Amino acid sequence: MGLLIGCTSINKDVDIAIVTRTQLGIAYLSAGNYPAASYHFKKIMLAEPKNGIANLGMAVIMRQQKQPALALKYFKVAIRSSAINNTSMRYYYLNFLCSENISEEIIKLRKEEERSSGLNCQNISKIK
Repeated sequence: MGLLIGCTSINKDVDIAIVTRTQLGIAYLSAGNYPAASYHFKKIMLAEPKNGIANLGMAVIMRQQKQPALALKYFKVAIRSSAINNTSMRYYYLNFLCSENISEEIIKLRKEEERSSGLNCQNISKIK
């Protein structure tokens, strides 16, 4: 029984750390402090490699730092995350794909988006 309690405590500590680091990462990202935001998002991904928010944060940072290949890698993980697979996330992803002219990914996402929301490269710039 003690082992179970110990595991539960560790899991709760990890969950608390992830929530805290998520808040810090978002705050630093909003302030434009990309090194600090990146630090916290990477720490989250050590515990949860497919964490949608951390991967989205890293995608935004990589896009700002003009590293589209890395941004695409992080966006792909983030968009598959059930935690944030929503219209806002898909907007950021489509906006990135359109701005980088990444046609094969645009085609895939466009088909899904046009079916569900009508979002495409022509009207993405009108939404802000």
